[in-house]
Amino acid sequence: MRWRFTVRNEWPILRDLIGKALGSIAAEEHYVICKKWIALKQGGFRIDSTFVFWSVVLSGGLLFVGVLFWNHSL
Repeated sequence: MRWRFTVRNEWPILRDLIGKALGSIAAEEHYVICKKWIALKQGGFRIDSTFVFWSVVLSGGLLFVGVLFWNHSL
């Protein structure tokens, strides 16, 4: 993969500075930067106790509000 930066046409000096800065990075340093900042792995969805707690609280709250509206309509 090749990553690129774009610069507006009105700023050729910035383009040259970025080109020099990227050209001065060694291959090993480039690898370390990519490994740290570009993650290609995907984390899975986990159900933990916090998720279960907030799901129960939200469901209970919605049920309570629904019962209140239903009672009010009677």
